[in-house]
Amino acid sequence: MMEVRQQTCDKCEYYLQTSPGSGECRRYAPSPNRTIFVTRSEATGSYKTDVHWPKVYDSNWCGEFKAKVKS
Repeated sequence: MMEVRQQTCDKCEYYLQTSPGSGECRRYAPSPNRTIFVTRSEATGSYKTDVHWPKVYDSNWCGEFKAKVKS
């Protein structure tokens, strides 16, 4: 028999839905994805780091689940 997970992202206190079926995990502060070099012609010749919340689906799960508080 298939196990049904009850502790999925859509039921977690740290989840913020941003579109149907997916959202962002707000458990920890956003982290850098990668560092890229922006050339002088595009900016000032410096390094740029994109920072994002982790993107997740409603059905994802992890080991740090915290049930949403009922309001």
